[in-house]
Amino acid sequence: MRVLADNFGSPDLIDVAIALSKRGFNFIYINGKSKACDLLKNNQQYFKDTIFHDYTDALAGIPAPEVDVSSFRPLGTDLIHPLSLYESSVLSMMTRIDFDNLDFSEKQYRYYQYVWYWYNVLSILKPDIVIFRDVPHVAYNTVLYYIAKQLGIKTVIFRKFSCIMYRVVYQHDLFDYKEIREEYQRLKLAKIGEQDVDNSLKDFYNGLNYIHTEKGFSKQYMAISRFAGKEKAVEVFPKFDRVLKNIKNYTFFSTFFNYLRLLFHRFEICSINKKTELGLTIKWRNFWHARVRARFRKEYESLQVNNVDFSRPYIYMPLHRQPEGSTNPMGGIFDNQILAIDLLAATLPEGWLLYVKEHPTQWRFPLAHLGRYNNYYRLINRHKNIRLISTAVSGFDLIDHSKAVATITGTAGFEAIMRGKPALIFGFPSYRDCEGVLQVSNFNDCLEAVKKVYDGYIPDKMNVLRFMQAAKNMTVNAYINIYHGRNSGLSYEQNIKNLTDGLYKACLS
Repeated sequence: MRVLADNFGSPDLIDVAIALSKRGFNFIYINGKSKACDLLKNNQQYFKDTIFHDYTDALAGIPAPEVDVSSFRPLGTDLIHPLSLYESSVLSMMTRIDFDNLDFSEKQYRYYQYVWYWYNVLSILKPDIVIFRDVPHVAYNTVLYYIAKQLGIKTVIFRKFSCIMYRVVYQHDLFDYKEIREEYQRLKLAKIGEQDVDNSLKDFYNGLNYIHTEKGFSKQYMAISRFAGKEKAVEVFPKFDRVLKNIKNYTFFSTFFNYLRLLFHRFEICSINKKTELGLTIKWRNFWHARVRARFRKEYESLQVNNVDFSRPYIYMPLHRQPEGSTNPMGGIFDNQILAIDLLAATLPEGWLLYVKEHPTQWRFPLAHLGRYNNYYRLINRHKNIRLISTAVSGFDLIDHSKAVATITGTAGFEAIMRGKPALIFGFPSYRDCEGVLQVSNFNDCLEAVKKVYDGYIPDKMNVLRFMQAAKNMTVNAYINIYHGRNSGLSYEQNIKNLTDGLYKACLS
């Protein structure tokens, strides 16, 4: 089987590729970060004919060195028009890594370069399958995914399954969880009872594995603390407490000189223009972006409600941190969350409110200034039946007192279902087919979903448990990176085997 693998840039995934090579897979092309190239060279017996494409080159539209583009077919409307539905999504992704403020027309031409390159690569190399590690959500691999679909090439995406810890899901379509859905339908038809559901899932549903706090249940899905280290990147000068700590530890001078070295070292950055920048330049830009985020935060806090009236009937909508793959591409048009908010504001019953709460890391995440813009929160707040809620208010309290939770793809929707509340879903999360989900894509859908909530609909516990069992049956006990694998109990070797077995099965199915 001829394989093109995207984002295989880590030692564990190269080990997975080696294990699959031993089973007859021929990796003809691998995209990854530069360190993966050395791993491939060290394992020539498996990758002697593999084309390696550096991740930063791919982002910048630079062909792989071994690829001769002189005979590539030029673009025309026959190639561009079938992909036009996805163009704006890709251009938005490009904005995340545009550090030169390119003109729109230049970014659009870069998009056309992506289309030209990947169409020709796939047409000439003719892989049997394209494998994606994680949802394709950067500009070049999103184009690669859609062109593979257009050419009828099988795709497999494998990624962390957000609803159950230490599970990896394999899917053939970015927006469809066919295997889980079909298994769920089978379990419902079989009318399995609680005695047939894994005890770990029942315990999970009943709350034995989490504490009723913001750092309990949701800690399994979003470890906010992992972004704390990135905050150091926005500091032009270190904070006083860290300086004091280094003085006390007699490491001040060594740390100081290392800091100076980093400031004047050139780093390769992920950009739509291949480039390197001084550490000082990067820190200054991040410092400026932090000021922008602070301005957005000030706007939000000037409009927020600190004391929530839980006695009012309301739907709760926690905003996504952006930019992220959870909304682009997984939210479709609702990557612009205000579109979903406008639908909800227009369909709420008289006397009901929509409580909107900002994501707690939106003002700390280094790229988050791209996810909001001036007057963003005022646009939300213009509706008379909407209230912006302080981020200090417990998300679980907001769920528990709500009539329903609305989200694009967020795990708050699944948390709501687990707590007996329906979830209005505007995108394509992994739990989209679960009991309790009310799918919304337009005004009529939203009207119908809100009416169902108004009439008192609540998720059936047994069907939720059946979905969880179906999800466990159709996912693999594994993790994709070390961070997500902490406390999994899996050894490195067992994790590689489980990932390989799951990927092997998914590629042949």
